[in-house]
Amino acid sequence: MNVFDEAAKAFNLSVQDLQFLHLGAFTKKKTYLCAFNKNDLLFVYTGKTRFVSKDAFFVDDLVKKLEKIKTKKYLFTKSPLCSKARRYLEEKGFYIYAFV
Repeated sequence: MNVFDEAAKAFNLSVQDLQFLHLGAFTKKKTYLCAFNKNDLLFVYTGKTRFVSKDAFFVDDLVKKLEKIKTKKYLFTKSPLCSKARRYLEEKGFYIYAFV
C-alpha cells in the first residue's frame, strides 16, 4: 500500500479522484507530496524527523503559492508531530492525521 492510499483511507478520500502535483516548481524539499481533487488538498509528509512549527509554516506557504485553495486541507504524516505545529495547522483549517 503506498502512502497516498494510506492517507486517503485515513481521511475517507477516493484515491481515483486524486490528481498528483509535482512540487518541484515550489520547493526543493523531497519530503513533501501533494495531491488534490475537486474539493480537497492533501499533503503527505514523508520525512523521518519530527514535524515541527517551521514545517507547518512551510506547508501553509505552499497552500498560498498553489492559489487553489480547496474547501478542505489535509496533512498526513507518519513521523512525530509537534503540538505547536498541530495547533497552527488546525487554526489554518487543516485536518491532521499523524500515525506514529
